[in-house]
Amino acid sequence: MELTAPIEALKYILNNKMDVSVEIVSDSKYVILGITEWIYNWQKNNWRNANKKEVLNRELWEELYVLTKELNPKWTYVKGHDENKYNDRADLIATSFAEGEPVELKK
Repeated sequence: MELTAPIEALKYILNNKMDVSVEIVSDSKYVILGITEWIYNWQKNNWRNANKKEVLNRELWEELYVLTKELNPKWTYVKGHDENKYNDRADLIATSFAEGEPVELKK
């Protein structure tokens, strides 16, 4: 899900032909470092990580890479569960859906 969220957000922006600057805020260093730093070595090393193992979720990384190249989002890390209003909101939405609880998506 950490990879799916930015992919779907970027696809939404592209599909709706929105002319906006994009900032993706995430509490996942894995996603942010993966797309801004590690992916270049993964590509160069035939999708092998530093431990010479296959990169997991390669298809998702490739899709995110293409979208990132097209929209050039700014990637911002926030610490999880640290009273960041956007991170708290995303956590509420995710846990509500996981528990089958209704949640208002637009505020």
